[in-house]
This record gives sequence, C-alpha cells and structure tokens, in this order.
Amino acid sequence: ESLVFRASYSNALARPNFGDIAFRRLINDEDGEITVGNPFLETLEGTNWDASVEYYLPSLGVLSASVFFKEIENFAYEFETDADPRYAGYDVTSFANGSNGDIKGLELAYQQQLRMLPAPFDGLGFMANATFLDSDALLPTRPGEEVPFIGQSDLTANIALTYDKGPFFVRLAMNHRDAHLREDEAIGGSAVEDFYIDDFSQLDLVVRYEIDDNWEVFAEWVNITDEPFRVYLPSDNG
Repeated sequence: ESLVFRASYSNALARPNFGDIAFRRLINDEDGEITVGNPFLETLEGTNWDASVEYYLPSLGVLSASVFFKEIENFAYEFETDADPRYAGYDVTSFANGSNGDIKGLELAYQQQLRMLPAPFDGLGFMANATFLDSDALLPTRPGEEVPFIGQSDLTANIALTYDKGPFFVRLAMNHRDAHLREDEAIGGSAVEDFYIDDFSQLDLVVRYEIDDNWEVFAEWVNITDEPFRVYLPSDNG
C-alpha cells in the first residue's frame, strides 16, 4: 500500500509563437537592428517517456524517484545572421526550426512532516528535491555542433523547512539553478556568442496566518541574500 509505480507516454504538439511566424520586418535604424519573422516555421512535436516510483512514509512523508526522456522535433529558436545581403550593415535576427533535440533526466524528492515530535515542534516539515538533466539540440544554423537545449539547466534543486500548525504557516526555501542558455536572447553564430544565465541560488521566506475561513494575512521576503542576476558570454576555451 505504501509503494506506487507509474509509467507514461505522451505526444504533444505546439504551434510557434505568433510574433515569430508573422510575415514582417521590424527595423531599428538607430541601433542598426532588424528582426525578420518566419511564416514557414513548423509545429513543434514532442515525444515524452516517464517512469517513477514513490514510497509513502509514516507521518505524511514520501520518497520518490523518476526518470524521463523527451524527444523534441521542429522546436523554434531565435538566431542572429549576417548572411542576407539585403540587410547589409544591420544586425539581423530571425527564427528557425531546430532539427531535433532531446532532454533526459532524473528527479529525486523527499518530503516529511515531523508529526512524531512533541508539541510545538510537531508542526515542522522538511522537503528537498533535485533534477539532473542532460540535454542537447541540433541547429541548422550551427551545423555539426551539439548545443545545450535552450533554457535547460544540468541541475535544479530546492530545499525547504516549513512550520504548519493551526492558523500559522512559515516556509524558508533555498532554490538553486545551474547556468543555462538564455531563452529570450538569440542563438549566436558560434558558441562564444551565446548568452548564458549564470548559476543562481535564492533564499525566500513566506509567512501566512489564517484569521478565519475567509481571511488570511501573509508576507513574502524574496531573495533574502540579494543574489545578483548575471548573464555572460562563454570564453573561447569554455
């Protein structure tokens, strides 16, 4: 009764963003930039395989592990190019379909309410999870090169301490994410022109008090340690 296995297969379709497929040119003469839409973008298709196991512990606890594999075809991405002679002297950004990409990973999680402790400590709880990824993508604008899938970090992890008793709830959580290709920047012509968001760890605090069935007051303190948001370009030697 405490052990649960799951497995699933799914297939998904997603149309490109309207702004990416619009048949238009946005010209910024002041900065010397042009954005060109691509009305011929194809629909993304994703094939997903997932399997997981969960073991439920006494006193509202659970241990879980899952593995997944996602194969993605025709994903859209933004890229920079200087190959079009019609736009000489401009930095040109446009959109293309990637050939294919895949994301495979492992997710581990643990959650436990410490109801076995004496009052008032029986309101304490703990949770932790980590996701380990390996991803790559093939891009027609970067032939012969494997590029990390856009927006995917090798490691994402969360750890939290909670207190939930009566009308009072508190959660102190640390969230971490490894460096990853920035989603809202164009892919460069080479690896040293790709924008990455740096490793980031953030500590947050939430406090909530229920006055009655209809009203509650809460406060959030986000990024307690004032961690900076950094974007960088990799060096020639990686």
